[in-house]
Amino acid sequence: MDAIAAPSPAPPSPAEAERRILAGDLAGAAALVRAAAGETAENPGWARLRLVLHLLDAGHAPGAYEGRVPDILQLVPAVDLPPPDLPALASAAIVDADHFARTVEAERRMALAAGRHAEQLFAAGDAQAAHDVLEQALAVVAPPVELFRLFGRVNTRLGRASDALFAHERAVDLAPDDRSARIELGQAMLAVEDHEGAAALLGSLALDPVADAVAYSCWLAALALGAGGAEALVQPTAEFRTAASRRMSAPTPRGPAPPRPRVGFLWSQGHRGAGYWMADLLRHRDRDRWGAVLYGVGLKKRFQASGLPPLFDRVVLCHDKGNAVTARQMAADGIDLLVSFAAHGHPGFLSVLDHRPARVHVEWLETGWPSGHPTVSHLLADREHCPQGLTDPLPCRVASFPGTMITGGPALETADRIGREREGGDELAFGWCGRAGAISEATLDAWAKIVQHVPGSTLRLRHDDYRLGAARERMTIGWLRRGMEPRRLLIDSLEEGESELAPWRAIDIALDSFPAGDIAATIDALAMGVPIITMDGARYAGRHAASAMRMLGMGRLVAPDPEQYIQHALRLAANRDLLLTMRAEIPDRMRASPLAGHPTLARAFEKAVDLLLGIARGA
Repeated sequence: MDAIAAPSPAPPSPAEAERRILAGDLAGAAALVRAAAGETAENPGWARLRLVLHLLDAGHAPGAYEGRVPDILQLVPAVDLPPPDLPALASAAIVDADHFARTVEAERRMALAAGRHAEQLFAAGDAQAAHDVLEQALAVVAPPVELFRLFGRVNTRLGRASDALFAHERAVDLAPDDRSARIELGQAMLAVEDHEGAAALLGSLALDPVADAVAYSCWLAALALGAGGAEALVQPTAEFRTAASRRMSAPTPRGPAPPRPRVGFLWSQGHRGAGYWMADLLRHRDRDRWGAVLYGVGLKKRFQASGLPPLFDRVVLCHDKGNAVTARQMAADGIDLLVSFAAHGHPGFLSVLDHRPARVHVEWLETGWPSGHPTVSHLLADREHCPQGLTDPLPCRVASFPGTMITGGPALETADRIGREREGGDELAFGWCGRAGAISEATLDAWAKIVQHVPGSTLRLRHDDYRLGAARERMTIGWLRRGMEPRRLLIDSLEEGESELAPWRAIDIALDSFPAGDIAATIDALAMGVPIITMDGARYAGRHAASAMRMLGMGRLVAPDPEQYIQHALRLAANRDLLLTMRAEIPDRMRASPLAGHPTLARAFEKAVDLLLGIARGA
């Protein structure tokens, strides 16, 4: 009698995987999803569950979504995508652009749901629980502004004034025209005793800057007398009220006009390379010859610890990203010459410039592309960094410095303090700690080929940009698509309070990005003694490292094309003794070069100020 064949087990279904997710068996559900990878195109339910598992497991803290799995299953929409053509180790990676867009939308919706949950906890008096929920929700790719505002209020209730200030600053960055968000920011500034910044922000909200322009100018004059005590404000305040009610002309400022020109600097803390240059410039300036006022956007804790604030005569925090209020402040401060940094990337900066707040406006060229704003009369550059014949179409004249505008005295001092000793194992480590947005596909091609040809080597990428899932995802997927092993790419962001120079201790050779580089990363690497493989860019935004390496007498590491770039890296990697020698030698070369920010920089700038103001007077 023939044996009766046992019935074959039913194939796994999305419903079974979903049941395991609800039961907390994420590993079992993931196994079913992987086993069904070939069915994804025919059954969109599998693709949906793969996205669910990604959200539950990709970089979020353990337990972040505990108790909320049913909500996630309901929020994540069905998707219909083919399985990714990647090695088995990366089978769960999201590579499709549409799939990633759905991930962002799902995370945004979950963040809003988490915000509602946190608001309920906060209203019930459990501020700490609300804080923990919001901290996880803010880790998504694009958190909504409402979450930052709520996070600020929760931190205020918990007595964490600095964290509250940061949250409210981020809220204003995301919604600069939201009046209530700016009021909350002003209150947070008062909590950390930033009275002058709070007064400027809240005072600008108390008046209509168009209808009460004269009264506002009078109010600024009253604010400037605040350092003399409350008594000094009595009379100016009375005059202010009179001018505000009658729309009269503002009172004539008391005292003589400043005997020296005043230079304003419009700067965002994101441009650390420009911060290094300002520090080296102002350390050696003649304070009797010219005054310096900083108008800063997004200045956080690191700015206060940077040593920059005391170098200026005055620091103005522009929490509303500039516009008419900041422009009037500059006019009231009597700014003769304004230096702006990368205004093309800040709509608020361009809004300030529309109001022509200074007699002369120049741009610092090294941060990137010029804004092309009609108020800009000159671009500040140096002869090495911006030689004649460069392919960039420049919208106005260039004021060329004889030395360099890439300097890093503060970076050298930090490196001396934290130490340059090599960290990590015996494997050779290539790396770059610059902006993720500057890393092109051609750059990633070259990096993959270099690592592939050096057995056991790794590529280390570390920058605050990698706090964002999108930046980290893009690098990882690009690496895997080039057939590279995941373990040979190490991506991380800076830890809280960690110096930007510290990651370079674990890197042997810096690989510059192209066609655009990063000034701060260039300076940081050299200050830590790490040699840079770079290319001679056709645009000035791609010449930072090439310019610096030539000044150090190391032009042999500057390549004319990507192929030579790869060969330079491989030759240097083969000489470990030379790398050790360079680590000790490069900082000494830097100290002896213009990169250290010698007094000649300040003298050259002072001559430029005199020349530019003289041209303006002649006009």
